[in-house]
Amino acid sequence: MTTCWKPARWITSVKSGRKPVKPCPQMRGWIRGTIEDAHGRINLNQLVRPAPQGGNPNDRTKEPWDLLNDHQRRFVRLLQTIELEEGPIQYQAAMELIDAIQDWLDPDDQVSGFGGAEADFYRDLDPPYPITNGFMTSVSELSLIKGMTPEIYQKLLPLVIVLPYGEMMNVNTLKPEILRAFNRRGLTQPLMPEDAQRLDEAPRGGGGFSLGGRIFQRPRSQQFARQWCGGREGAVGCNEPLFSVLRRDPGGRAGAAFEDVAVSR
Repeated sequence: MTTCWKPARWITSVKSGRKPVKPCPQMRGWIRGTIEDAHGRINLNQLVRPAPQGGNPNDRTKEPWDLLNDHQRRFVRLLQTIELEEGPIQYQAAMELIDAIQDWLDPDDQVSGFGGAEADFYRDLDPPYPITNGFMTSVSELSLIKGMTPEIYQKLLPLVIVLPYGEMMNVNTLKPEILRAFNRRGLTQPLMPEDAQRLDEAPRGGGGFSLGGRIFQRPRSQQFARQWCGGREGAVGCNEPLFSVLRRDPGGRAGAAFEDVAVSR
């Protein structure tokens, strides 16, 4: 194998968070790698709200939107930015999908909202499969959830990731598509593309935006999404993309946290 790069300390841009590597020619093929801040994607394990203390998670006296946490609201807005053959995902369809994700992640057997699904739904499928009722370990679990189509799944892959619950996003490395999901708490619609673009292009200074507040807390450890992509000579796309998450602890030690072949760059 030809060596095309030297060991180096990765430096990610405060604007894009991505560090590309030029394709490396190999025998009858090529290999290319990219690395990006894992906190620049939506963490699927944040899309669950804790059970209310002595309350009803399906309180009919409240609007469904008011029952969602901030992470779920952003995901509903993100879904509405996705263009399908028949047009963008509608608000009601996005709400039903977040209900199903809630039920996949939460530990109880109570169906959420109008689109939720618990073990009996998945048990009646052909073929049947079990529901996790816990945190995801792979992005591929998203494809198994009620209401998730192959088209929606493929469009979400570059924007989502599975990290431990509690790992927040980094405002400095969010993609413009995800920036559209940030709007006033009571607004169900995403930002217009031009508004998100202005946020993405806003001056950030040498150190980037401040990482304050509940949403953008400084990560407990640095985590990077690494993608290796290989193809045969003359091929346009990847034959076997490989994806892994690297973690660097406060002491500077780095290592692979896990591999996930489902994630797209």
